[in-house]
Amino acid sequence: MSIELRAVSVDIDGIPIVTDVDLDAADRERVAIMGPSGAGKSTLLRAIAGLIPVASGQVLVDGEDHTTTPAHRRGVGLMFQDFALFPHLDVAGNVGYGLRMAGVDADTRHSRVSESLAMVGLTNHADRAIDALSGGERQRVALARTLAPRPRVILLDEPLGSLDQALKEDLLAEMRDIVDGLGVTAVYVTHDRFEAEAFAHRIAIMRDGRLLAIDEPEALWRAPRSEFIARFMGHRTVVDGEIVDRPGRVVLLETAIRPDPDGRIEGVVAACDFRDGRYRTVVRVADQSIGLWTDTPSNVGDMLRISVDDAGIVELVDEVGRADDASESGLDVE
Repeated sequence: MSIELRAVSVDIDGIPIVTDVDLDAADRERVAIMGPSGAGKSTLLRAIAGLIPVASGQVLVDGEDHTTTPAHRRGVGLMFQDFALFPHLDVAGNVGYGLRMAGVDADTRHSRVSESLAMVGLTNHADRAIDALSGGERQRVALARTLAPRPRVILLDEPLGSLDQALKEDLLAEMRDIVDGLGVTAVYVTHDRFEAEAFAHRIAIMRDGRLLAIDEPEALWRAPRSEFIARFMGHRTVVDGEIVDRPGRVVLLETAIRPDPDGRIEGVVAACDFRDGRYRTVVRVADQSIGLWTDTPSNVGDMLRISVDDAGIVELVDEVGRADDASESGLDVE
């Protein structure tokens, strides 16, 4: 089942939260929506689910206009950020709650609950109290409840936000496998780049209620269009430079920067920290900073020459000519 948004805008109390968003998720595709807090990600997810109305635009499900269709008739399941589990109900009661509210008979409800718990590895937890569960187990219960009605589209709102990093990685892989095994379409909201890259076929980046870009993770990383996108994708070396004899703004991919005694760029080591088996070194060149990874440490204050592979220089096409006079930066990356 596909999801398509056409120029969707959402206002809350008269304040624009989402503005003219065009977004699509193909059948069985995993799409992540990424952006900082306040970007409108969760609001957009709730608009897709039908929990809040759109001010303008269309929400299409499998090509049919469902802009005004009630939430329970869209075939869309939403997993909330805080899990929204009921502490007075046991695990089975939570997983079957939506089915009971929809009038599903007891036998079918029991079968669906058992099936959903098996999917998330909680077959023996049906009678457990919510308060007795770990954070990871609660996350699985919330996912099972989302799966129980057998939706064709699953919306996940910061589903791993409250969990520690090691548990996140395990559950993220499980969740991706479950989604693929069910053959459903998934839209995953997060502010965490690593979650988005690990989960999604494509990533959409939002800022201030607008969609800035959508593409495969590697494409966004290798060719960001703006400084905001570059930094959100993890690039920390964004500098002014000369681009074919004109000033411009560029990203230097840190994988393409290396120490080089004959390098054209020379600077002073400003920081050097050991991380995951290597050293991340920051070099100050004029008034700009360049980060690179090295196998050996450098001392702060040392002079260091570096070079940048041509393929590691990416022009920010949405910011051409931003620098007033890039030649004054002392950095020539042409």
